[in-house]
Amino acid sequence: MAFKMLAQHPECYSLLLQEHANIINNKRPGENLVLEDVKKMKYTWQAARESMRLFPPIFGSFRKAVAGIEYQRFTTPKGWKVLWTAYGTHYCGVYFQDPQRVDPSRFEEFVPPYVFLPFGGGPSVCAGYQLAKLNILIFVHYVVTRYNWSLIYPDESITMAPLPFPSQGMPVKISPKLFVKPHEDFFFYLIIFFVKIICFGFLLLS
Repeated sequence: MAFKMLAQHPECYSLLLQEHANIINNKRPGENLVLEDVKKMKYTWQAARESMRLFPPIFGSFRKAVAGIEYQRFTTPKGWKVLWTAYGTHYCGVYFQDPQRVDPSRFEEFVPPYVFLPFGGGPSVCAGYQLAKLNILIFVHYVVTRYNWSLIYPDESITMAPLPFPSQGMPVKISPKLFVKPHEDFFFYLIIFFVKIICFGFLLLS
């Protein structure tokens, strides 16, 4: 969904691409990413978070009420199971101004706890959160610096079954960036592998 968002909002894509171009310009040809490079991907992580805000990878979860709660004349007794949903706060104007608008820069500001919940929150937060973040940033880097892509169906709708997913599998037209020379390194072959897997999955789902 992040790549769909970037394809539909060139201003966001331009800022993100510039961030990765700056990283490449400070490295020798063929040199792999290191942790310090990943730490510089601040706008990229903002864009990824905005994508997950708009299209949460989880619907929600159940929690047990440890005490009775009264809210807007409704009472939830102690011990009842309560369903929380990510959409309840992700699209709430109290926490995210103009929530329908795509704006990665909103994550420059502090976000209160339990408001942004693509990985859950509190003691039950996803144990793989930091690994997921690292994988996302590295994956985005090698895609945007090596490939151009465009949506085959720019107005493709999003289905909820129950998670957001492009109704036609989001097929894309992809081509290598001419100004980037592929290097014989592990990450180049890794990105080729993932792109092929994703494209194959889209073909199966379309």
